[in-house]
Order: sequence, then C-alpha cells, then structure tokens
Amino acid sequence: MRDRERERFVKLLGLTRSSNDGEALAALRKCNDVLTQHHLSWADVVAGRCVRQVDRDTDLLDDIGRVVNAHRRSDPPSPSRAFAESIRREAYFEQSRRRQSVLAVRFRIRKIPLLLRLLFFPLWATAEVLAGVTAPDSSLSLRAMKSFAALLVLAVSSVAWLQVVNIVAALVEAAADAAVL
Repeated sequence: MRDRERERFVKLLGLTRSSNDGEALAALRKCNDVLTQHHLSWADVVAGRCVRQVDRDTDLLDDIGRVVNAHRRSDPPSPSRAFAESIRREAYFEQSRRRQSVLAVRFRIRKIPLLLRLLFFPLWATAEVLAGVTAPDSSLSLRAMKSFAALLVLAVSSVAWLQVVNIVAALVEAAADAAVL
C-alpha cells in the first residue's frame, strides 16, 4: 500500500468507531474493499503480514494500533453529553407511553359492538378523534387544534347521520304506504 492509501485506510478504521451505525458500517465495507484491492485479508493485517511496499511508508500495523489504542483510551462521554442523551431517551419513552395510552383508548372504543357504533355514529367518531387528545402533547396549541377537530367531526358526522336517518325514515314510510295500498 502506498502512503496515501495507507492513510486513507487508517482514517477509515477510525470512522468505524462512529456512534452512527450506518457510517461505521460504510467505513468497514470500504476497509474491506481496500484490503481486497491489495489482495489482503484481515488475518494478514492482524498477523502483521502487510509488508511495506515503499521504503518511506510507515508501518500499517503501527497506524492500526494507534487507532485501536485511541479507541480503548478514549475518554467516557462528558457528563453534559450523557445528560442530553438521557433526556432524549426519556422524551422518547414519554412519547411511547403517550402512544400506548392512545392506542389503549382506541382499542376500548373499537371493542364497542358494531350496531351500537352505527346507532351512535357521531359520538363514536368524535370519541375516536378525541382519543388522540387524551394523551397530552407538549404543545397546548396542538391539543387545542385536536379538540377543535373533534368538535368539527362531531358536527359534520351528526349532520350526515341525521340525513341518513331521515332518508331511512322516508324509505320506511314510503314502503309502509306502498304496503297499505
């Protein structure tokens, strides 16, 4: 390997320590490509069979050793970074708990028999929409918009439901009149 290729290989090895899994995997794959290009294997690298091809090349194993040792000696993350990560994890868990409570409420609503849901359709549709409001979001304005949407659903579905009831009543009345004649 030449100087530039060796430096690139060592930099790629350094990237394998990345906390981003995709970046680390891409770096590892690129390292494999470089080794394949030079007809080497990881066993050759570990065993020290990477001989210098140019006199002024630095030893690849020394470079790899520095990268590995730097990883072992690397300081633990700073307390502020650990705290920020714990806050992100806690926010994620809180969001998961909210989703679970919303799903639990919606599951209970959907367990209502179909006939009752059809008879009280406006209430059922409103309850479905309001289920998302039961788990409070961080934003008050978002909760207000969801509540308004639920009221809008109640109004629209009530009007549509009443129209359907009127049509069914008119059809039943027409059928009754036709049966009498």
